[in-house]
Amino acid sequence: MKFEISNEATMQIAEAIGHADPATINKIFERVAMDKQLLLSLIDAPVSPEDEAAIREGLADLEEGRTQSLDETDDVLRQKFGFVPRS
Repeated sequence: MKFEISNEATMQIAEAIGHADPATINKIFERVAMDKQLLLSLIDAPVSPEDEAAIREGLADLEEGRTQSLDETDDVLRQKFGFVPRS
């Protein structure tokens, strides 16, 4: 999926995330486009400073490889809350 955004929007995104890497900016738009609830929330209200900080933290975690797969997360939550392990 490819998005075309204005130079002004690109500069604002780059300022917010600390760089203007096109691949990173594209990932942001792809993720927003896949999350209908997030997309609708962005249309209705501006991003709060707390949400902006959380997004920046999440992007930094992603870029630094400080993430875990859905399968790993699922396993941890199942064990923590006593759910039956996946078969």
